[in-house]
Amino acid sequence: MKKYKQLSYEEISLFSRELAMVINSDISIQEGLELIKSQSKEKAIAALCDRIKVNINNGYSLKKAIEQEEEILSPYFISMIDIGADSGNIDIMLNRISESYEKDSKISKKIRSAITYPIILTLLMLSVVVLLIVEVIPLFNDILLSLGGEVNSFTKSIISTGIFLGDNILLILGIIIFIYIVYKIFSKMSSFQNFFDQLRLTLPFRKGIETTYYSVIIAKNLAMLIKSGIALALSFDMIKPVINNNIIKKKLDMASILLKNEQDINLAFEKLDMFPNIYRRMFQVAHRTGHLDEVLDQAADKMEEQLDYRLEKLTTVLEPVLIILISLIVGVILISIIFPVIEIMNSIG
Repeated sequence: MKKYKQLSYEEISLFSRELAMVINSDISIQEGLELIKSQSKEKAIAALCDRIKVNINNGYSLKKAIEQEEEILSPYFISMIDIGADSGNIDIMLNRISESYEKDSKISKKIRSAITYPIILTLLMLSVVVLLIVEVIPLFNDILLSLGGEVNSFTKSIISTGIFLGDNILLILGIIIFIYIVYKIFSKMSSFQNFFDQLRLTLPFRKGIETTYYSVIIAKNLAMLIKSGIALALSFDMIKPVINNNIIKKKLDMASILLKNEQDINLAFEKLDMFPNIYRRMFQVAHRTGHLDEVLDQAADKMEEQLDYRLEKLTTVLEPVLIILISLIVGVILISIIFPVIEIMNSIG
């Protein structure tokens, strides 16, 4: 069976919303899928519409046809469609799926944006340093030699580094690419994936962001599932496909088991260890009064504000730190070269 790449959050959100519109209209599913395909700029969505339409023409129900696409729509999507089809509200469920993935996509973009800028800034500044070492410093070295001057050991080491980088730049790039490929291969192995997932939750600069991000995702999706009439224990199981961290998935399993064993909701959220004590207490009271979905939505909104603050703080702190650090490196390199030239010029004068 041919494998297909899973759709992005944005693509799933768009497909869900458009399919809900088709179901609420007077046109047939096949005609609606053809309309979605014709309007879509994404080849993956167009191909998805074709496959679903073929299966429906072959006698499959819409629910059954969508179930065949679990590989690219995720088990979470399929579970939600099953619930919607069984309750006769598949259009409502599709809209809720769209809203959920739209919110998840929005939060993911915030994190990518906050992390991407410092990375780009670092790479640009490192490029300047490499350019200085490889191209500029050898010119100063030639000037020094032509003037009969000598350089200290520190300057010699910088010059030697520049010569080495210049002579072996392709080899170094090859090694970096090789290391990246090895990392991507090993990161797909469960044991290494668990290690990297745990690392993301423990690194000082990332721990708060990662925990808050997944807290928002969990709270928003739990709220949506509870509104759809899903039991809390089952809701914990159903949101695992939208969580890209094995450590947190294991915590969700523990919370679900506790609830299935009729343990207190506060204990389940305590084992999950993703929410502050005040929220856990609020969840416990809200569960008893039947307002857990509303409180989860409120908690998600508040934690999303915290996430925005953490991301803004990260960018605000990292930018000047990186600029100062790279400026110091560039300054030391230039001083180590310029001083010997000045000394020679003074002796000539």
